Amino acid sequence: MKRNRRKGDVIELLRKENRPIMSIEICRRLGISRTELSDIMLELLKEGIVKRVFTKDYDFSFPFDTSSWILIK
Repeated sequence: MKRNRRKGDVIELLRKENRPIMSIEICRRLGISRTELSDIMLELLKEGIVKRVFTKDYDFSFPFDTSSWILIK
């Protein structure tokens, strides 16, 4: 139940911003751990709701933290 609420929070943030947002920024703004966000983003990716975007801020040393996400559905 908590996971579904968090998933909804992530979707709402991406919808509201309507631009690519880095994982670390999503964690900070929603107050969730990187591990929890990783699980949520994997689910949303599999469901075809989000896609990963590699912006100029992407750093191969910190792949998850610097990946950006956008809502596609």
